[in-house]
Amino acid sequence: MIVLKFGGTLVQDAEALDIVAMRRGEKAGLHHRRFHDFRHSYASLLLTDGVPIAYVSEQMGHASIELAAKRYGHLIPGKNRHFVNSLPGAEIQRMMAAAGNG
Repeated sequence: MIVLKFGGTLVQDAEALDIVAMRRGEKAGLHHRRFHDFRHSYASLLLTDGVPIAYVSEQMGHASIELAAKRYGHLIPGKNRHFVNSLPGAEIQRMMAAAGNG
């Protein structure tokens, strides 16, 4: 359960959170966004900035790190870089680039 305080009022109902998020978003000049959209944006921004997924999982209140990894793992910078580096000719390209010929 999520409980937030907006302007002195405790809000804990999912529908009420969406209404609050929509009103605050409109006031800020944003298109309609659900509260959950802001949660996803928060997690995405943290991960693309290199924050460890364990910390993001904790911040999101996930029961396990696996949930965060499954939902947001694609956003981890360089996560699949080893696949690209293992392609034929990748080592030659790196050496040429290092020598200034790439």
